[in-house]
Formats: sequence, C-alpha cells, structure tokens
Amino acid sequence: MARTTKDQPVEGLRARKRRMTRTAIMNSARALFEAHGVDKASMEAIANAADVSIASLYNYFPSKDLILSELIIDGLEDLIARTPEVFEREYTYPAEGYLALMRLYLDWFDGVERSWLRRFLAHATAQVDLVGSRYVHIATTLRLEVHRMTGVIAARNLLPATIDREMLSRLVWSIANSEFFGYVGSDQASADSFCEAFGGQLEFALVGLCGQPALAKK
Repeated sequence: MARTTKDQPVEGLRARKRRMTRTAIMNSARALFEAHGVDKASMEAIANAADVSIASLYNYFPSKDLILSELIIDGLEDLIARTPEVFEREYTYPAEGYLALMRLYLDWFDGVERSWLRRFLAHATAQVDLVGSRYVHIATTLRLEVHRMTGVIAARNLLPATIDREMLSRLVWSIANSEFFGYVGSDQASADSFCEAFGGQLEFALVGLCGQPALAKK
C-alpha cells in the first residue's frame, strides 16, 4: 500500500506502472490514429508500438473507441484546468464573456480530426459503463462553467439585476449545444464559424431577455 504524506498520497509502484503503461498505450494509439486513421490502426499494432502484450492492451482498453474517447476526454480535462484565466479577463458586454469561454474549447476542437469527434460522441453516449461517467462529468463541468460565466458578467454589472441568471445560463448552454453538434457534423465548420453562429444567436437572445440592445454589445 502506498504511504501518504501530509499533503497528498505517494504513488505506489503498481499504480505508477499502470499509469506509465496507460500513457504508453495512449501515445502509441494517437500516433497510429494520426498516421493511418482509427479504422486502419489495429489493436495489435497499438500493442506492438506500446511494447505491451495484446492481452495487456485489452485489459486496459477493450476497444479502439475507448482509447479514442479517453484521448479526447484527457484533452478536455486539460482544457478545463485552463479556464480560470478566461473568468479573470475584462469584458465589456455579456456575449463577449461567453464567446471567450467557447473559443477556448473550439480552438482545441479545430485541432481534432472531425471524424474522431463524431466517433467519440457516438461511443461516449452509448458506452455509459465504460466511458460515459467521465463524459457526463465533462459535460456537467462545461455546463457549470457557463453558469460561472453568467455570475462573472453579472458581478461586473453587465446584466440587469432583475435577470433570471439560471434561465440565461440554460439558454446559453442550449445554444452552445445546438451549435456544437452542427459543428461536429460538418467537416467545413471551424471555431470561427461556430463562434459567429453562436455569437449571433446569443446576442439576439440577450436583446430579448435583457430588453435592451445595448446590453448585448456596447
């Protein structure tokens, strides 16, 4: 059993070996996916590249789809760690804050093969027992970040004091979800096109919800 220190547990030898093996598998799979595509990268090739037995590979990851999903979720979790700086920026109108948050993620998504995203969404929503819990956690975290941004812009007096923040946050999340699935479904879509469409819908919604065009954009 791993010993603990005052601040945090010390990683045991077995846990460290598992983490290193998982990292080797993930890195090898990513390289093969990028070079040959997910369909053509066999589990045997991934095992060979990672220098693990095929039995060991299947023990860690029962399928290529699970590896792909874990790669994307790992990337999203890294992005979530970077969101605090978005909340610390200065904004002059409400939509600007939400757009900054979306831009952080969409710029990253632009660097991911679109077919990977489609495959990830199909797998994550279907395989709840394998990857779904992490996917749900990510989705919940992103939704809460929208709520947090609402609080940030409200605290800076960019929203009417009487506005229903919960309703506004749900509306922003709904618009973002709708535009994201359109983005994933189109190979021609980009972070720029997403933000343009999202921003247009959001400003229109803000005008209706706030009742004053000046509150959408100054």
